[in-house]
Amino acid sequence: MATPAHALPDQLELAQNESREKRDRQTDRRRGKERRPDEADKKFIIANARVQNCAIIYCNDGFCEMTGFSRPDVMQKPCTCDFLHGQFTTRHAVAQVAQALLGSEERKVEITYHRKDDDEASSHKARKTMEFHWDASGDEYI
Repeated sequence: MATPAHALPDQLELAQNESREKRDRQTDRRRGKERRPDEADKKFIIANARVQNCAIIYCNDGFCEMTGFSRPDVMQKPCTCDFLHGQFTTRHAVAQVAQALLGSEERKVEITYHRKDDDEASSHKARKTMEFHWDASGDEYI
């Protein structure tokens, strides 16, 4: 059965879009960027491990939404996220974060961080598990 002539442009456009998406995925893989569906939900910062305070050099929108801080508020702050400590942040968890930064292996730390707008009367605290990752050059990713 022959395809109607009016359907050909739609099929051609669909094939071009699929080809473009495949090419983009291949380019991302070559650049070391693997697209994963769950990464859209991740909240993260990137810190420079080569400077004394491991300053934050990037935070994604998810991190800003979660914490209530804007990107300029977060830039250059220590990656220990002291600015998120509050009433329910334990000394033990803070010590674990410090130990994770001293090591060079991947590590998970469960810690309670607070939003910028958090006060004693509010209940905007959230227990977060922070993951510490390092790349081959020694730059630190959290």
